[in-house]
Parts: sequence; C-alpha cells; structure tokens
Amino acid sequence: MMAVWTYLTVYETYFMIFRFGVFNAFNREYAYLLGKSESKSALEYLNTTETFALILSVFIGITFFLSMTFFQMNLPFWTFGVLIFSMVLPIKIYAGFKELCYRSGSDFKKFAIIQYWTIFANIVGIIFVYMNGFEGFLWRVLFIHIVILVVTLINRPQKFKLFFDGGIFIRLFKDGIPLFFSNYGQSLLSTFPVWFLSYFVGPIAVGLFYPVSLVVSLVGMLPGIISIYLLPQLNFALGRDQDPSSIIERSKSTTSKTAFYLLPFCVIGMLLVPFFISWVLPKYSEAILASQIAFLLGWFQVFNLLGNPFSVLKSWNLLYQNIIIQIVIHALIPFTLMTIIKTEYKIELLLISLILSKIFCIIVNYFQLSRLKMNKNRIEIN
Repeated sequence: MMAVWTYLTVYETYFMIFRFGVFNAFNREYAYLLGKSESKSALEYLNTTETFALILSVFIGITFFLSMTFFQMNLPFWTFGVLIFSMVLPIKIYAGFKELCYRSGSDFKKFAIIQYWTIFANIVGIIFVYMNGFEGFLWRVLFIHIVILVVTLINRPQKFKLFFDGGIFIRLFKDGIPLFFSNYGQSLLSTFPVWFLSYFVGPIAVGLFYPVSLVVSLVGMLPGIISIYLLPQLNFALGRDQDPSSIIERSKSTTSKTAFYLLPFCVIGMLLVPFFISWVLPKYSEAILASQIAFLLGWFQVFNLLGNPFSVLKSWNLLYQNIIIQIVIHALIPFTLMTIIKTEYKIELLLISLILSKIFCIIVNYFQLSRLKMNKNRIEIN
C-alpha cells in the first residue's frame, strides 16, 4: 500500500514544473535586496511572489486531483490517496514559499516555532497510523500539513498585501529558469530509485523502499534546515559586503562542519535500525540492510550545500553543468550496475550505486567551486 504514496510523491515532482523557478529567484533577490537596505523593493518582490504562490497552490491542487483521478492505478487506496494528496500539495507549495520569507533574527525565532510544531505534529500523528493503518497514514500526512499551515500563518514574518507587479514577475521568471532547472533537477534525482526498482524488480520493491526513503529523508532534514538558514544569509551578506569569495568559503566551511557533526548520528542510526524495524515496522524486515545503507546515502546529502554559491553568485553556466552532470551520473551508474550485476539484493545494490554517484558528483562540485573562485567573470552579482 505504501507504493500508492510513493508513486504520488513521484508525480508531485513533475507537477512542480509550474513554479517556473519563481520561488527560487525570490529566495535569492529578497535577501539580497534587504542586504542592500532596499526594503521597499524587497516588499514588492515579496507581495508579488506570494500572490503568485496563492494562485499556483489552488491551480496545482485542482489540476493534480483531476489528472490523477483520470490516471487510475490498480492499487488499494489510490482514489483516497489522490484526494488527500490534492489537499496536501497546495499546502506544501504555499508553506514552502513562506519558509523563504524568514530573514532576520526575530524571523528565525518564529521559524523555529514552526519547526517545533512540525516535530510535534509528526509525533502525535503516529496515533492515526496506529489506529487505522495505511488510511491513518494518509490522515496523518494531512494533519501534519494543516498544523504547519496554521502555525505558519500565525507566525508569518510580514503581513500579506495583495500586489502583483508584472515587471518584477518577469525578472523573477527570467532569473528563476536556471534556478528552477537546478532545483527541479535535484527533485528529479529523488524519483530515479522508484523508477529503477519498478523497472528491474517491480511494485513490491517500491513498497519495501518506503523505510529506506524515510531514512534518507530523516537524515536529509538537517542539511535541508541548514540550507534554509544558510542561503538567505549568504544572499544578505553578498548584498551587504559584495564579496563573492567569502560566499564560496563559507559554503565549504558549513558543509564540512555539518558532515562532521552528522556522521556519528548516522552511525548510531545504522546500529539501531534492526531493532527499530523489528519492533515498529516488522513487515519491512527485508529492508533492514537497505535502511542501514540508506543512512550513509542520507549523510552524503550534506554535500548538496556546496551548490549554494552557484545560485547566490548567479554563475548560471556552472549551475547548468553541475545539474546535468548529476542527472547523467545518477542515471548511468545505477542503471549500469543493476544491469550487469545479478543479485537478489537489488535495493541494496541500487543504494550503493547511488552512493558512488554522489561521491563522483561531490568531486565535480569541489572542482567547479575552484573554477568559480579563480574566474571572476563567471560571477554576476546584480
């Protein structure tokens, strides 16, 4: 039954194309303008983007429901899953935009409150799963996102004013294309494991992949949260200091420190996985080894932080090169290994191939950052 949710989250990735990178461009320009003390322009960018976010949320929610209802899959709870996801998706889009609006110290305190409530909702929501199984899982997801939406609206950093400037939107759209390409490419990478497992093994393996994806998401929360805090600070610092070299060095330093502090927790998680799955998720006992490997794969997500300087400094050519290399490598290595190596441990083989892909891409990332630092012509600040 978890295959239903896995497939829906994969389709979600393809619907995100309608954001066109506008949120990504706003994330860069808003903090940069605040760093330059251009508050009026920053608010115009904020209100224009929020108006777009509200319209987009409603549009995607309706479109997703209609298209997924038409595209029926012969899986239990498919229709109910589509209904729940059609309500969750608009909330994710709007709340995801609001995450980009927290910039000052007081704003981050409000954002921390949202994170605390998110953790609380995730824990309390387990009751739904315990009482109603997979149907309860779907209700839990909706409950969590409703809590996030309500707490976000209560703790919003600025009041919303309905405002739309076509010129600002066009600039955001233009700058957002390369940023969208990069972020969408990263989201696309997350769908590769599901399609590889569907092709080489079948839907049952996709269901077994659930605890594995849960581990990767869990470990990826820390670098994800750090990125939410770090990226606006880098943009603000660039607007204030106009010093591109410091952006590159700060990104490298933050990545190294995060990787160092996260590694012990990943090791502990690998040791505890057999006990946790045997106790809480006994149906997924076949996925114990894969879940242990997933902790290592999740740890490598820390190095995604190395990509921040490309967007902050608007080094579009290197940004395009980086994501194209990642897509090719993450498709080529797993497909090649899973085709050549004959084993019953297909999920484990897939995870190992993804780790090898990550290592290769990290080496490329460091090389590209060196090129960026040495060649200032690749940098566009304004």
